[in-house]
Amino acid sequence: MTDWAEEFDVVVCGFGGAGTAAAIEAHDQGARVLVVEKSLEGGGSTAESGGSIPTILDRDRAVEHYVGLTEGRTPRDVIDAYVAAVEEIPAWVEGNGGAFEMLPMNLPPFPTRFEGTAYENIPGSEGIGDRRRIREEGVSHGGTSLWNFLKANFEHRGIEVRLGTPARRLIQDRDGSVAGVEVDANGERRRIRARRGVVLATGGFSYGHDMLREYVGVVLPGFGPPGRNTGDGIRMAMQAGADLWHMNSIAAGFGYQVPGVGAAWMCRLQAYGFFIVDSTGRRFLNEPTVEHHAAGNALVVRDFRTGSFPRLPSYIIFDERTRLAGKVATNEAGANRVLVWSDDNEDEIAKGWISRGETIDELAGAVGLPAEPLAQTLAAFNRAAAEGGDEFGRRRDQMVALDQLPYYAIAVMPSLFNTQGGPRRDPQARVVGIDGQAIPGLFSAGELGSIWVSLYPGAGNVPEAIAFGRIAGRSAAQRLVTSRVPVPPGGAGERP
Repeated sequence: MTDWAEEFDVVVCGFGGAGTAAAIEAHDQGARVLVVEKSLEGGGSTAESGGSIPTILDRDRAVEHYVGLTEGRTPRDVIDAYVAAVEEIPAWVEGNGGAFEMLPMNLPPFPTRFEGTAYENIPGSEGIGDRRRIREEGVSHGGTSLWNFLKANFEHRGIEVRLGTPARRLIQDRDGSVAGVEVDANGERRRIRARRGVVLATGGFSYGHDMLREYVGVVLPGFGPPGRNTGDGIRMAMQAGADLWHMNSIAAGFGYQVPGVGAAWMCRLQAYGFFIVDSTGRRFLNEPTVEHHAAGNALVVRDFRTGSFPRLPSYIIFDERTRLAGKVATNEAGANRVLVWSDDNEDEIAKGWISRGETIDELAGAVGLPAEPLAQTLAAFNRAAAEGGDEFGRRRDQMVALDQLPYYAIAVMPSLFNTQGGPRRDPQARVVGIDGQAIPGLFSAGELGSIWVSLYPGAGNVPEAIAFGRIAGRSAAQRLVTSRVPVPPGGAGERP
């Protein structure tokens, strides 16, 4: 018989946006809740995000759009549940003392952020409106304000949280029901019973390098801090018999991985005097039209002849005028939002993060690009800026010639906001097993098994964290529990 150290109704693994929303909802449904978190602070990806939530203008059209966007890989009933829950968010926030404001969208030229959905060509896009974020006096960062709102409501309810307490494995009964979780408490393994269920809200695998190599095909930088989002919850769910979905899907922005800083800096160009080249020194896309989260789709491309990834890294090329137009990075999201990037980029040049060349050949040598193709690319870009546009469809009003020396270059990589893959979930946020049936007592929320796939609409993971967090917490708290036959001590899923 399992030797339980203590018992709760619901145990939530993860103290980010999804886990906190789940804990609040389970508590409000009358459950006694415990939250365990492996980090020494809460917030997760939610606190580092832009914190934006879309407006649902028409539920049926929004469902149609998201079904099309997920290409049939996420069932309609799951999308239905998501959209209905997102519609409830404004009333839930306001009922808990929060207020919204519109998300500022007047951003500089690159990369682009869309007001509704990034894919207006997919039917139903008109059902999704402008984006909003939590309003907080004196705070301009949306993710911080959202986390402050969630944490304040969590603390007001007196829900218990244990930081620095990673969940290690799920404990199952003989019939496969999840009965509790084993955690690491100051180096001691403790078994905590969850009478009604366990909610996994442990995030994705942005820093799970083995998983990135296996499912995405390449290890990428992340905007979040290293050491978090290492795929722990995915492994726990797999050991319990969970099916997986969306493992090759990511949301990635254009970022800079620089020496001495663990997380990637987020790219943000202030002027149109720039272009992007791959390792051959040539352009390959219409830069200003690339959506904020679509760097993975643009850059993770394998050359079928050589097997290499010629766009990893790519290089942003700009001139003195663009350097002086403002910083080429932003701290609007990610772990580096608390750091400083100089307004004129001079400090970053001095650190060697940005390369400089008095001629284009000198710049090519500084970053290891072939000089002649890069010079040809520069000449072609400047001609197109003068004559009215280029072969990629970049308009004249989106082009400014690079004609003020010196020239600059900075390596850019697709950098992870989120991985989307993990355990498959149903409309009640129950984790689905490899047999197609829900695993009793196991629920998931947030980017751990997200509904999103290769086309990310923007403003998707944050509302999903709240929407499915609340669904998971409610489902767990309301679960009717029958008699249990415990598994003898041993690994999760050891069922005779």
